[in-house]
Amino acid sequence: MQCRWVLHCIDADAEIEKRGGRMGPSGLHFCRVGDSTSPDESGAVLGVIGVEPHPLHPHRAEIGYWIRRDWWGRGVGTEAVKAMAWEVGVRFPEIARLEACAFVENEASCRVLTKAGFEFEGRQKAIVMKEGKLKDGLSFGLVMQEEKRVSDEGAG
Repeated sequence: MQCRWVLHCIDADAEIEKRGGRMGPSGLHFCRVGDSTSPDESGAVLGVIGVEPHPLHPHRAEIGYWIRRDWWGRGVGTEAVKAMAWEVGVRFPEIARLEACAFVENEASCRVLTKAGFEFEGRQKAIVMKEGKLKDGLSFGLVMQEEKRVSDEGAG
């Protein structure tokens, strides 16, 4: 898949430490193509994206990401999510489904996910703890291998 952003492996532990010890999406960061040593004019990372396998269901994985605020609204998130979904599909064929959760108030993240092909699946109450408060999340899913899915449509 052609992408304007380069995905680079980074030290996930260092990224978590930078975020104050809180878990968050980590594992890959992305920068502008053609400038892999300096992600942007300031040399800073544009964002981080990661995929975490489900502990009980190996055919499922969760994708998470964050984008630097000064890069919001430029299509970086959508392109990174599309590229990561493609990469997961190619490198990990056993993963049939990617899942994501966005904060209810984060309309931009919801747009990123839908533009990347994810479908809205519902609202989960008190799913995420942020700044000491339980928050609702909106669930999204992307079936990677539709041909492997057994549909119950039409079942009586």
